[in-house]
Amino acid sequence: MLLATYALLTLTIERKQERASIQDLQDFLALPRTLRPSDGAELATRSEELIRFAESHHQQRLANALFPALRAKSTEAGEALRKHELLCRAGLEIVPRMRRSLRPGACLGPQQAEGACVLVQAYCRNLLERLACEEDVLLPMAERLLPSEAWFDVGAQFLDQDAQRG
Repeated sequence: MLLATYALLTLTIERKQERASIQDLQDFLALPRTLRPSDGAELATRSEELIRFAESHHQQRLANALFPALRAKSTEAGEALRKHELLCRAGLEIVPRMRRSLRPGACLGPQQAEGACVLVQAYCRNLLERLACEEDVLLPMAERLLPSEAWFDVGAQFLDQDAQRG
């Protein structure tokens, strides 16, 4: 039961961290000013940190541990998992364009800055939709459908992933 608690607590903490990062980035974008070159560099850094956490950490945890367990135990989750997968793909399609528009050392003119901000906002909205899908549908479903031994396996995989990240 301890590993199940660890898995659920880890997911809760990660979602809170991801929401805080999204809010921080949105607050930065909401500041009334013209984007200066140093602002572009900061936007690029903050965006990359969010991408790295959201795509490489949180989503990998779900895709490699929780979602396969949910698929194995129930067909009920199929539609919600497909929706989440589509949201993930849509987010991943934004990332390369966002990175191109915020590449290090690029001098952002007003149009480029506006375009970069639009892409960052779109990515943030996508992440918020994914988080809502996880929180409102997938995690409650997983808690209801997965037996304790499945949660034990998920928790063990989370611990293994944490050890690999070191």
